[in-house]
Amino acid sequence: MILSNTKKSFRNGLIPALITYLAIGFILLPYYLYQLDPDGISYISIAQKYAIGNFQDAINGFWGPLYSWLLTPLILLRIEPLLASKMLNFSIGLLAFPTMHTLCHIFALSNTTRKVILFALVPIVLSFSLCSVMPDLLMVVILLTYFCIIFQPGYGSSAKNGMLCGLCGAMAYFAKSYGLPFFLSHFSVMNFLHFLRSENQKQKSTTLRGFFGGLLVFGIVSAPWIMLISKKYQKLTFSTAGAYNFAYFSPESKGRHPKLYKGFYSPSNPTAIAVTEDRFWPEIEPWPYIEPWSPFDSLDNFKYHLRHNVRANANHIIRLFKSFSTFSVVICAAYVLLLCRSPREILRQHQLLYPFLSLVLYSLGYVFVLIQERYVWITCLLLLLMGGYLINQLAESKLFTRMGRVALYGIFVASFIYSPPIKLKLIPNINSGKSIYFTSKSLANHIHRGDNIASNKEYRNSYYLAYHLDARYYGIPRENVSKQELEVELDKFNVQYYLVWEESLEKNLPLSKFRKVKVEGIEEPRLYTLRANE
Repeated sequence: MILSNTKKSFRNGLIPALITYLAIGFILLPYYLYQLDPDGISYISIAQKYAIGNFQDAINGFWGPLYSWLLTPLILLRIEPLLASKMLNFSIGLLAFPTMHTLCHIFALSNTTRKVILFALVPIVLSFSLCSVMPDLLMVVILLTYFCIIFQPGYGSSAKNGMLCGLCGAMAYFAKSYGLPFFLSHFSVMNFLHFLRSENQKQKSTTLRGFFGGLLVFGIVSAPWIMLISKKYQKLTFSTAGAYNFAYFSPESKGRHPKLYKGFYSPSNPTAIAVTEDRFWPEIEPWPYIEPWSPFDSLDNFKYHLRHNVRANANHIIRLFKSFSTFSVVICAAYVLLLCRSPREILRQHQLLYPFLSLVLYSLGYVFVLIQERYVWITCLLLLLMGGYLINQLAESKLFTRMGRVALYGIFVASFIYSPPIKLKLIPNINSGKSIYFTSKSLANHIHRGDNIASNKEYRNSYYLAYHLDARYYGIPRENVSKQELEVELDKFNVQYYLVWEESLEKNLPLSKFRKVKVEGIEEPRLYTLRANE
């Protein structure tokens, strides 16, 4: 039986796709070892706290805990944290292939279409795993697993399916806080559809039991974490991320990150690298960077939110869809046309209804808050699946010759593997972060673990240097600060080293206190210190 299943998986393209992913991944991994993300630093720092038992600071309402939990054992094995995160993401990427293969089976796609989809998946998943140090790929894999259960036509035959969905929903919430509202809305809608599709009263009853059982499992698994972060922030909450990201689009900020113009901030806890590791409720401590706001405070706020946020985010999502594939809009339009049927007929078309509904529901939530490409990676794979279904129908319709079908599949695959990963991620990110890493090695002769540093600009690169140096980063000065004010603020935060990017800006330094330090091997950034013995 095992041999038979292996042969079947090979014929369906699963094993060749996994082998290709592993082979190319091992070749490419050395070129992405130094790639880092600002958010990834926080996940790594939190994992390090778990590793040393500092649970008080590790419990965090802004960053989902699951990625850091998975990273912690690798750190305990003394694997360098950044390398450990690359290994973790690469391993998570492996799981995308069997889940996508299962979805192809659920939608009754031909062997050729399955192979095409799995082949297209290789560079896409490589770009997600190698060019990111965050839990977005983990979220994708969890949701694909959830879809494998909830998309089954026979979902309502067993209440256990609903309970498994509840467990997947909790894992999605632990990966990213957006998993909670998405799961609750999607799970409810999908169970309603399965209830309507049920052929008899027994199936309806089983679907209901699965629905409530899934909600119960989700609640039991999620509740302890919700209670922990609610206790920390002294307010009932499942996450502080949504409120913070929403405030990011206030009329004051206008989508510009205040850390780039509001001045210095202390790291959020004694072992944090920067303030970005945690974000507090304004009732407890001053909210770093952004004052909370509501579109319902005034009519002007509401109009501003619709005009500048909702509309802009909706357009951004459409642009992201287009970046995933040049045919994304065509795929969505085709699904809309094919779903223009009577409600009874629509319910029978689960291959059309379920992925399209999931795409819409997942995207809809991000219309109202901050959105980045990685937040909607799951929609890329849904579009790949949906497009594969359409191509499969065309290939089997006898409208094309054999060469025509080959061209059809080739164009479809090219539209996905060229746009997002190779063109926008894999190639531009080769050796990304390498120069910063070696710069930190030169600075390490002067800046030591736990030292307080700030910079005149280049927030991201300075933050990366602070990570590699295990220093504490206080950010960049506020806009239009005078020499005298800068000197006062640097003293206030006990900044010991100041990184100066761009030679022409050195004239604005309070040189009466800061002395230039000669650093061998680098020209930029220039290093200034307040320490008398330098």
